[in-house]
Amino acid sequence: MAFGGNALFTENLPIHRQITEAVRGVTSHPADFMAEGWVSAMVLEAALKQCGWPCGKDRLAQALTSLSVDTRGLRGGPIEWTADNHYRKQTAYKVYRWDPAKSAIVSVGDWTRLEVK
Repeated sequence: MAFGGNALFTENLPIHRQITEAVRGVTSHPADFMAEGWVSAMVLEAALKQCGWPCGKDRLAQALTSLSVDTRGLRGGPIEWTADNHYRKQTAYKVYRWDPAKSAIVSVGDWTRLEVK
């Protein structure tokens, strides 16, 4: 058994294919190493879009007080930031196991969500 905060690439979600295509030929690292950075980039992109141009530090700080980012399956839900929470309101974990019949890693179930306090 293993668990993680990002969906494993064995699930072959559309976002996994997008990441794989984006990094092909650009890095020697496997695409599945890029999931955490991809999520961070999604948050930054959403903040900058909300900030507009020009985006000074005060406007960016304001944009970060009401941010919701759909992680498109990489995580168990959106990343939502508020004025006093720049982590998220909930976190989620997914459990995987080796299935000898399939000779593959399979999900044990859906995401388990926990409130962040």
